[in-house]
Amino acid sequence: MKIDKNIPLPKKITGSKRLEDETHSVLCEMEVGDSVFHQIKEDGARMRGRAYSYTKKNYKDFGDKDFTIRECEGGYRVFRIK
Repeated sequence: MKIDKNIPLPKKITGSKRLEDETHSVLCEMEVGDSVFHQIKEDGARMRGRAYSYTKKNYKDFGDKDFTIRECEGGYRVFRIK
């Protein structure tokens, strides 16, 4: 193990800024009945988990939205159900 010296500390990303990525955009744009396909269950579960967190915290008016994940042929789908 090597100790590095004089490496600048990156600026801390706080709050919701770190969560505003492609997943965030897709969740915001989804309407009731829309779904997103994931081949890997963990990716779908991660997206569903993010939606759940937004809903519980009422992040940007997510309090009235609801999402679920279902297994389908070839992968998994995250559906907006409310």
